[in-house]
Amino acid sequence: MSFHFSAHEILEALGLVQKQAEQHALPPQLNDEEELLLACYRSGQIGEWAWSQHVAEHPALASR
Repeated sequence: MSFHFSAHEILEALGLVQKQAEQHALPPQLNDEEELLLACYRSGQIGEWAWSQHVAEHPALASR
């Protein structure tokens, strides 16, 4: 009896690499408020401390 596994399959099983679908997952869509917060942060209108507070309240912002 023989078993055939790729190295990637073994590493996936051990949890050492992510599955293909997880690697290419799109970030969650932002609502209007989150889009506005992101635009303000990128333009420099929101400081680092305030941004970290927004990210804590809106986890979807962390992926941007």
